[in-house]
Amino acid sequence: MFSGLKSAMFELLDLNSRSKSIKDGVSIATLTIITFTACKCSEENVSTVLEIVGSLLGCAAAYILPAILRLAHMKRQRQRRGLYPRQNQIEVLLNHVILIFGVGVSAVGMYMT
Repeated sequence: MFSGLKSAMFELLDLNSRSKSIKDGVSIATLTIITFTACKCSEENVSTVLEIVGSLLGCAAAYILPAILRLAHMKRQRQRRGLYPRQNQIEVLLNHVILIFGVGVSAVGMYMT
């Protein structure tokens, strides 16, 4: 999980083009935050953390990421070929609906936890 988090942070913060010392600093800071959080959690809190992570990752893997990846792929296709045909416009709309649904189910899962 840390590897995925680190890769996502590097991409979001545009650290791929930065120096190795900045990347190492971000990695150490992220590991420090994760370690501090893990040390502060008691046995009672661990189940809550696992439930929240489960609801977030489950919804992300099932709904959010596939929709985002398909929309990104279709965007690249549109840039190469021009406007979407009618069927693809419906697919774009449905992918946005699935994306919103995934975020909603994730929020409900976190609330229920």
